[in-house]
Amino acid sequence: GDLFELGISDLVASEVHVLICDAQYLRNNISWDEKYRGVRCRSKQHGVWALLLKQFWLGLSRLQTGGLLIFRFGWRDPGPEDLATIWYKKMTLRLFTLLCDLFEEVREVKSDYFNALQSSFYVCCSNFSAERFR
Repeated sequence: GDLFELGISDLVASEVHVLICDAQYLRNNISWDEKYRGVRCRSKQHGVWALLLKQFWLGLSRLQTGGLLIFRFGWRDPGPEDLATIWYKKMTLRLFTLLCDLFEEVREVKSDYFNALQSSFYVCCSNFSAERFR
């Protein structure tokens, strides 16, 4: 199935305590017959954001109070004049503001040894407020 097409009623778990969001927007990279037939997004960046937010919506709807969220995120900053990433920066600020409101602690984790040259890192959010989310 396509994660974009799943709804809350499709979830098997009624409650979770740990939520890990690490799905990737691969489109044709893994599809049968090399032709992805699911939901398409305007660009790869838009697809990555849409998939991450879809995972959040599905997972946070089942995450219990005090729960933990871990997700992979990337940040590249080519400078303030880069028009292609202005929306990305605005969305990032909004996302992390929301996360700081829903979780008691939000921290980044980046290995000094593994994948150190990649711009991606993990974000760990602890002590979820399910009441604030609902």
